[in-house]
Amino acid sequence: MGIICPSPKLQSYDTMGESSDFDDIEPPKNQNQEIKSSDLSASSELSTDEDSQDREKLFILFNTQAKIIMTQYQKTLLTGLIVGSTFFAIKFLDSIMHFNKTVSRKIVHCSIGFVYCMCWTMFKTASKLDTFLVSMVPGFFIFYCLFFGSGGSRKYDVIGFVNLTTSNNAGELKKGTLYYAIVHVLITWVGFKQIHAIVAISALCFGDGFACLMGVGFGKKILGKLPWSSHKTWVGFFSFFIFSMLSFFVLVLVYSRLDDIMWLRFIRNPFVPIIMIVCAISETLISKYYDNLLIPVVAMALSFFLL
Repeated sequence: MGIICPSPKLQSYDTMGESSDFDDIEPPKNQNQEIKSSDLSASSELSTDEDSQDREKLFILFNTQAKIIMTQYQKTLLTGLIVGSTFFAIKFLDSIMHFNKTVSRKIVHCSIGFVYCMCWTMFKTASKLDTFLVSMVPGFFIFYCLFFGSGGSRKYDVIGFVNLTTSNNAGELKKGTLYYAIVHVLITWVGFKQIHAIVAISALCFGDGFACLMGVGFGKKILGKLPWSSHKTWVGFFSFFIFSMLSFFVLVLVYSRLDDIMWLRFIRNPFVPIIMIVCAISETLISKYYDNLLIPVVAMALSFFLL
């Protein structure tokens, strides 16, 4: 009796009809596509981090610059307050001592520019912004002189500049006082925190100021008048040289302590006395109003050439 075998075709058909285990296996994903998507996400995160870092750097830079500008404005304001306080201190001293007009004017003449130059040590750099800001202090006095010298009401003269004029005439503010303020602005623009400005301010403030004080007080009694000028004396001439050199030494020493030790090299410069002598001669050859213009111009020109 023979054995009946199932038909291979039927077995194959039945097997194919059943659910195969391979139906549950998902087709493999594209690996290159996964790598690309991961790279894109990483690069986007990196660019986001870079953008945030750039924004943070810009914020820090802006904040730093704002602090620097505010500090510069504060130093300018402090300079103005110091100069103004010096003027009011002189007026208070005048109310006690009752100086005459010439003495009061020349004390202001000597002290204001000197103190203004001393305030420059607060500024660590000589940038254009620093130069412009600090020049606003004498610039204010230019406006003041033009306003009251042109007929502005004296009831607004809270500083009391008009009272310091020789004849108590506001029109005089547009002469010597105005030239004094203009020259300080020009000195600041040309030589802020430079030796040329110190030479010019020393000659203008202490030199010219004490030449008048000493000449008027003692000139006619001692040594007499200069042979080439009937209005100037030997006492005034020597006073110009001595006090301008004294102011120069003091300013250089202060700058060497508060700014840079290298300022001391100018102490022994042999050309500084020569500059002061030339300025003293120039002071004897011009009128009382225009000396405020000529003396610093001569001083700075020689300083640029010799120092």
